[in-house]
Amino acid sequence: MLRSEEMCSIALYLNGNGIRSTMDDLGRMDIIQIKKNPVKKSQTENVSLKNAERVEQQLAYLKIGAFNEKAAEMSFDQAAAEITKSYKKMVDLRHNEKDLRAKKAHLEEEYLMAKEAYHFVEDVNRGKSIRFVTCIVERDKKFLIKKVLRTTMKRNCYVKMVDVESKYGTIPLSVFIVYVYGDDPERRAKEVIRTMGGRILETEKETRTLHGILETKRALREIGRSHREMKKEIAVNEGCLREKYKGWLQTVSKERRICEAINSLESSKAVSFESVDDVRDVYYTGEAWIRAADLGRLKAATSRRTRGFYCEEIKTRADETVPTHFRLNEFTRGFQNITNVFGIPKYQEINPAIFMVFTFPFMFGAMFGDVCHGLILLFISSYMIRNFNAYDHNCGVFQILLEGRYIVLCCSLATIWFGLLYGDFAGTSIALFRSQFETGRTYPFGIDPIWHHAENSMTFTNSLKMKMSLIIGFIHMSTGSVISLLNARHFQDTLTFYAVALPQFIAFGLFLGYLVFLCLYKWLVTVDHPSLVEVLIGMYTDPFNNTNQMYSGQLYVQLFILAVILLCVPWMFFSKPLFSILRHRVKGDQILDLWINSGIHTIEFGLGLISNTSSYLRLWAVSLAHVQLTGVLHQFTIGAGGIFYKVAIAPVYALATLLLLIGLEGLSSCLHALRLNWIEFFSKFYTGGGEKFDPLGFELTYDEIHDE
Repeated sequence: MLRSEEMCSIALYLNGNGIRSTMDDLGRMDIIQIKKNPVKKSQTENVSLKNAERVEQQLAYLKIGAFNEKAAEMSFDQAAAEITKSYKKMVDLRHNEKDLRAKKAHLEEEYLMAKEAYHFVEDVNRGKSIRFVTCIVERDKKFLIKKVLRTTMKRNCYVKMVDVESKYGTIPLSVFIVYVYGDDPERRAKEVIRTMGGRILETEKETRTLHGILETKRALREIGRSHREMKKEIAVNEGCLREKYKGWLQTVSKERRICEAINSLESSKAVSFESVDDVRDVYYTGEAWIRAADLGRLKAATSRRTRGFYCEEIKTRADETVPTHFRLNEFTRGFQNITNVFGIPKYQEINPAIFMVFTFPFMFGAMFGDVCHGLILLFISSYMIRNFNAYDHNCGVFQILLEGRYIVLCCSLATIWFGLLYGDFAGTSIALFRSQFETGRTYPFGIDPIWHHAENSMTFTNSLKMKMSLIIGFIHMSTGSVISLLNARHFQDTLTFYAVALPQFIAFGLFLGYLVFLCLYKWLVTVDHPSLVEVLIGMYTDPFNNTNQMYSGQLYVQLFILAVILLCVPWMFFSKPLFSILRHRVKGDQILDLWINSGIHTIEFGLGLISNTSSYLRLWAVSLAHVQLTGVLHQFTIGAGGIFYKVAIAPVYALATLLLLIGLEGLSSCLHALRLNWIEFFSKFYTGGGEKFDPLGFELTYDEIHDE
C-alpha cells in the first residue's frame, strides 16, 4: 500500500469469432482495463451497444425502490425480451392510471362547482336576465381574479367565493360564482376567468339540477373504483418486478460493459452488426492495462480457455497516464477513500493514505481528547462493525458512516489515549496514579492531577497544548518533506531532488525544528528562561541582539540558521530554471513561464513556513474549546443541584452530549484533522492527478444498485 502496484501495458489481438465469450472470460477475471479508443467517424457504432443502452434505459424506468437481492442468471436476449415486455406493460398501466387520475380530478371539480351552484338556481330563475358563471380556481389566485373581474366589469357583477376541499387533488381550490346581467357581461366574465387559469362549469343546465349532481357523484364513485383497481394492478406488477430486477440489472450491466469494451478496440474493417457473435473474418486489436502480478495469470487462463486471443507486453508511452491501484482491505479502504476525495495518487508515488491511518485519528484525538467521549465513539464503531451486514445501505449519509466504521474506531482509541493523557473524563478530572507533586518525582503518564485544581491550571494546560501542537506539526510536516525526497529519488528526478525538495527540507527543518528544539530545551532545563515568543521575534527582527539568551552560543546558532534559510530562497528560485535553460530542456517561449512558476512556488513555500506552522495551533484551540464546552455542560446540568435534580436533568445532559459534543464537536474535529492532512501534510509532497484502475468486471457498483 506504500506505492501503487506495478502496471503493465499490453497489446491485445482478438479474433472476431467468439469475441463476446472472450470478453466474458476477461470480465470474470477482473484484471484488465482496456484503454479508451474513440471510434473514428468513418466507423459505424456497435449496434449491440445501442441496444444494451436502450434496454438499460427501460430498466431504469422500471426501478422501484428496494428489490429482492436474489438474482437468477439469464442470457441478455432473454432479459431484454422480458424487460421490453414489462416496460411496455408498465408504461401502459402508468399512462392509464395518470389518465384516470386526471379524469377523476376533473370530475371532482365539476361536482364541487355544481354542488355550490345548486343553492343559487332559484334566485337566478326569478330574474330572466340574471346570469351566473360557475368556475373553480387555485385558492391563492382567488383574490386576484376577484379584483380583475370587478375592474373589468366595472363593478357590474357580484362574486361569491367558497373554499372547497378536494379529496383527490393536491392543490387547494376555491369555487367562484359570478352574477352578471346579460349575455355580453357573461361572455366577458368567462374570458377573464379562462385567462387567469380558472376552469368554467360548461354543462350548467344539466348539472345545476339535483339529478345532475347525483349523476356526477355516481360517475365520480365509478371512476374512483376504476382508479383503485388500476393502482392495485400496478402494485402487483411492481411486486413481480422486484423479484426479477436484480437479475435483469446484472445481465444488462454485463452486456453494456462487454459492448463498451469491444467498442474500445479497433476492428480490421468498419462494420455494422446486430450481434457480435455473428461476425466473420473480423479481427480486433487494442491496448490494455494490467497489474504486473496478473500478467502470467492472464496468459495462462486465455491459453486454456480461448482460441483466437493473444496478448503481449508493450512499452508504456511517455504521454500516457498509468492507472493507480492499491490492494485494500476493509480497514484501509476508508482511509484510501478520504485520500481519493482530495485526489487520486499519481502512479507509483508514495500513498499518503498509509500515513493517514495513524495521523488522522491521532490529530482527531488530540483535539477531542476525553475518555468518556472516546468510550462512546468506541461503542458506536464496535456496533457498526459487528452489525455492518445487517443494515440497509440505501441511506447515503448512514452509508458514509458505515464505510468509515474503522476510521471511527481508530479515532475513538486515539480519543481515549489523549483523554488519559489530559486526565479528562466528561468535564471532570481523573487520576491514573497518585499525584507526584509533593514527592517531586515525574508523573508516570500524562498530566499530574494536581494541576486540574491549581489556580494557574488554564495557563499551564494552554502552554502544554500549544507546544505539543507545534511538535506534532513539526513531525507531521517533516514526514511530508522526507516523502518528497523519496518520491524524487524513486522517479529519478535529480533536478527536483536537489533544486526543490532538498532546499525545502533544509529550510523547513531549520525554521520549525529550531522552535521545537527551544520547546524541548525549556522543558528539560528547569532554570527560568525568557519567553519563546520573544526569542523567536528577536531572532528574525534583531538577529545580532543577544538579549533573550537561553543557552551559550545561541547568537551564533541563530545567525547560522537564519543565513541558511535565506540561502535556500535563491536556491529554490534560481536553480531549476537555470539548469533547465543551460541544458536546453525548455524552448525559448517557455522560459518566462518557467521563471514565473519557480517564483510562485518559492513564494508559496515561504508563506507556508508560517501559515502551515500556525495552522497546527488549531489542535490546541479546538482541544481547549472542547474541554471548556464539556465543563460548562457538566457544571450547569449534572454538576449542579442535589440528587433529584441530577436524576431529572440526566436525560438532557445525555442528549446534549450526543448531539452537541459527540455530533457537532466531533464533526468539527474531523474537519480540522482533514485540513491538516490535506493541506499542511499533502502540500509537502503530494502530486495527485492519477487515474483509478478500473478493470473490466461484472460486479454491480453501489451507484448502479442504489441510484434512483
